[in-house]
Amino acid sequence: MSKYQKMKKIFLLLSIICFTQLAMAQCVPGTKTAPGKGYIIPDSATGMVHACAGLPYDETFYIKAFKDTTIIVITGTTDSIIINVDPITIGLPSYLNVTTKPATLPANAIHNFPHISIKGDSLACIRIQGTVPTGTAAATTSLNIPFEAYLQLSIGGFPTGDTSLAASYSSYKYIIDAPGTGVCAVNINQINRNLSAVQVVPNPAQELIYVNMVANQSEDVTVSITNAIGQTIANKQTLLNKGSNFIPFDLSSYTSGMYMYTIRNKQNAVVSGKFVKK
Repeated sequence: MSKYQKMKKIFLLLSIICFTQLAMAQCVPGTKTAPGKGYIIPDSATGMVHACAGLPYDETFYIKAFKDTTIIVITGTTDSIIINVDPITIGLPSYLNVTTKPATLPANAIHNFPHISIKGDSLACIRIQGTVPTGTAAATTSLNIPFEAYLQLSIGGFPTGDTSLAASYSSYKYIIDAPGTGVCAVNINQINRNLSAVQVVPNPAQELIYVNMVANQSEDVTVSITNAIGQTIANKQTLLNKGSNFIPFDLSSYTSGMYMYTIRNKQNAVVSGKFVKK
């Protein structure tokens, strides 16, 4: 191996480590579509990951603010989109916390509620984390997410002024599965407590992901990737080292969509989560 190749490998590893530390600390925006196109991942059809009493909860929304929109014959260029991220206002339980990128603005900045401001044609993410209290009953809660879009309007290319549109998005649900069903099919005593800071980076991903984790002690595990209908499409058996571990998977042959990773040890204790393939 040449000196250049060695340096390249070292640089790549350092980049992964730095990116992983950032990802562990907060949500990290990713991109999926061409410039100008807006999206939210997961969309309302895919829905949010389900919760289970007694277990940690972690969901990240990846957002691309649209650049342009057309209202009949009027074209609007997006200046910014303001999203209310107050958990209680949205309808989330008080045991969940919300972090954002860009950072959440203080309650007295522009609007008197916790919010993020996303510039037109730019990226953002909203991460929801917490631990569902033991004994929490199964439930489905419809969320209501208020937002405002600030637009610069024109007709036939001629500016006509600025406007703002206020609305709310209510297509997402926070679902706690009943014991023994869905994500609660694995008993809390089976959750792998040897692992922490489990994260897929980058997410969304295009060709390569790293399933990253910190192990309190060395152990043999199997890392599996399953598709949206539950089919296992990749398996890797590996010996984790005490400390940080990075397990790569090549996604180049996968179709776009949502996938699940599962880390299982010999005692059948698991950690799982999801990621998006662009």
